[in-house]
Amino acid sequence: MVSALFAERVHSRLGVPWVGRLFLAAFLIAYAVVLIRTAWMCDDAFITLRTVDNFVRGYGLVWNPGERVQAYTHPLWLFVLSAPYAITREPFYTTLALSMLLAIATALLLLWQSRGSVVRLALVGLLLIGSKAFVDYSTSGLENPLSYLLLTVCLWLGLEKRVTHAVFVGALGGLLMLNRLDLGLLVGPLLAFVFLRAPRQVALRMAMAAMLPVAGWMLFALIYYGFPFPNTFYAKQSIGIPRHEYVERGLAYLIETAVADSATLVGIAAGVIAALWQRKGEFAAAVLGIALYLCYVIWIGGDFMAGRMLSVPLAGALSLLAASKGAWEFIAGKLALIAVAAATLINRPYLLGDPPLRGVFDGSAVKTPIGAVAEFGLYHIADERAHYRALWLLPALKGEADPLRFERIEQGRALARSGAYFHVFTLIGMVGYYAGQGVEIVDPLALSDAFLARIGLHTHPSDWRLAHVERLLPDGYLLTRFSGENHIRDPQLAARYEQLQLLTRGPLFAPERLSAIFALNAQPPLFARLNADQDVRYDYYLSFFHPRGLRLDNRALDVVFSGPRSGHRLFVRADGSYRLELRSDRGRDLRMERLAADDGVLLVDLEDVDAVRVVPLDGQPIVARYVLVSPAVDEEGHPVRSSSVALNLSRPQIFAWAITDPNKEPLWVTQPSLPLLLNIAERRPHVLQVSVFPLCASGKDQALRLKLNGRPLAAHTWANCGSGFGPRWETTIVLNPEQVHRGWNLLEVEAEYGVVLSDVAPETGDGRVMYVGFNRLWLEPAR
Repeated sequence: MVSALFAERVHSRLGVPWVGRLFLAAFLIAYAVVLIRTAWMCDDAFITLRTVDNFVRGYGLVWNPGERVQAYTHPLWLFVLSAPYAITREPFYTTLALSMLLAIATALLLLWQSRGSVVRLALVGLLLIGSKAFVDYSTSGLENPLSYLLLTVCLWLGLEKRVTHAVFVGALGGLLMLNRLDLGLLVGPLLAFVFLRAPRQVALRMAMAAMLPVAGWMLFALIYYGFPFPNTFYAKQSIGIPRHEYVERGLAYLIETAVADSATLVGIAAGVIAALWQRKGEFAAAVLGIALYLCYVIWIGGDFMAGRMLSVPLAGALSLLAASKGAWEFIAGKLALIAVAAATLINRPYLLGDPPLRGVFDGSAVKTPIGAVAEFGLYHIADERAHYRALWLLPALKGEADPLRFERIEQGRALARSGAYFHVFTLIGMVGYYAGQGVEIVDPLALSDAFLARIGLHTHPSDWRLAHVERLLPDGYLLTRFSGENHIRDPQLAARYEQLQLLTRGPLFAPERLSAIFALNAQPPLFARLNADQDVRYDYYLSFFHPRGLRLDNRALDVVFSGPRSGHRLFVRADGSYRLELRSDRGRDLRMERLAADDGVLLVDLEDVDAVRVVPLDGQPIVARYVLVSPAVDEEGHPVRSSSVALNLSRPQIFAWAITDPNKEPLWVTQPSLPLLLNIAERRPHVLQVSVFPLCASGKDQALRLKLNGRPLAAHTWANCGSGFGPRWETTIVLNPEQVHRGWNLLEVEAEYGVVLSDVAPETGDGRVMYVGFNRLWLEPAR
């Protein structure tokens, strides 16, 4: 009786028109402010945008033109986004405007549904501005805001007992699944309840409305792409990692959200409680959908983007809160309001935070939730928006940031300007979009690569990150993609590749392609075919570097470039007799060849060369060490002057050989050999200033040798330097004109013994093997 009187009193207070409108307007304005403050774009959005761009330009629903691969998970979002993009041909503001329009429409609908109660309106309004998951993915360029709106309208109609709504509920549920197939778990129980409740004819029409979008798309995908599910599904979930490791990461995903964004989980719990309080079948079915979806999130390992997978179930919970009525507000509603307000205030409210950062839980209670913001959390869960500050809307509108100056966007635009037609990269979104249709992008993470997504891993790293498990490239795969001819060494992998070529490039309705569709969907991944030892590979991209040497027995070593190279210098070092072939036309045409028969460095100026081959002569083995390409002849280096290092030599594009950020520490050599490039503008005397110190191995002398273009230049030995850091060696080396070439020259640094840094300095916890550290490598003309 008391609760009924209270509910009536609350309703009467809000019954004054201007009061309800004031509350609604205040929360809607607050949400719009938060939305503008936090609007951003992520790299994954540009994966879809590259397909959108190809689609509106007439290349089809493809990632690489001419290759049918579904590199996106949200067909409906792709089509909705394609409409305004076809008019503007602009990705950043177009995508954000559409996302914000959908998000504000969702917020308006939720607040309008809640207008009959102060408690409900306050709960919904606070969660709209307090849930970082909901706010972060109200933009981002992903499909979430469209999912918010479709789910909210579907639940609004489905929770009302009106037969006339059944067909619309089915249609909205089908569109929601078309937007993202796994959202069928979230809306499926409610659709089933409405179907069973409706008269037979209405139920049949509802079923058709729900099934047609999904079944139609899956049939289209099976025919067009050769597979019913997105390529990203196979890339993320079919790689041979035990399911229990996914579950561990899924549970960590919930724990991370509970600490860093507790308003989201509190909001989901409040919606579930309010719905169960109604004691109605349709509310119970909606709760079951949320429960199933949360179990699914745990099963698939959550996501690397903090909060993303929980934002849509929160939208469902907000719909339940908005539609709930009755005496639950007297006690449970007030408690939920207090809990949501506390969670919002504790976790840095976006309305007041400056800058508005989510932060993540990394296991440290000091950093989260009220201390310094952590960037990476449990299992590498990341505050993704924090990594893309250059792509925030508000700084761009103020002129404080230029999205086109973002590093990966500039990289893609540079590829387009350079005339490149091939690129291998893991974070493919922005690079791929801005590189354009002329550049074929190969993705070692397999999100856009049908072949790599379906051959699995023989072994996987213990500390893997969801959607970021890099595939080991089969020997011959790079050359195969580059040349268009099958050079894959393993016969089973070569046969699997040919099957996939039929699916992705063959005529749609060719009988052999239809047979391959059936075969490939029935076959398991070839997990055991990928060798974990990448030293057996004989094809490389941009450069080859093997300081200890790779033995070649009757096999050619191939290095492919991103496009034709002219005005660059090639440095090759191999022990033994070999033939160097310089090729063009994607490596298919031989332009020039050079013979070498010593262990020195071969220097070759490149002219319209896009691939090189190192071929042993007379069946004798050789040991290959370097195949490196210099910058362009007119390109200058990028000097570094910091408190730790002074360096004006260029570092080639190779990996795992030296610390790549000398702004923060000395240039540590982490391999027994380190190649660097010197640019000589004119042949006259130069001086090379050297300052270097060793990390000594106990009981051993540390020797250091410098070679210029393969010839000895200088050497130094630290005798009996103990264990740990040895004394500094500082010297000035004079380079005579006859020792150098005009343009780029190769300086090789060779050291004897590597030491694990944490063995001599345990406080660092640094497990890298290091040899020597340079504080200075500075070249200038002699005075």
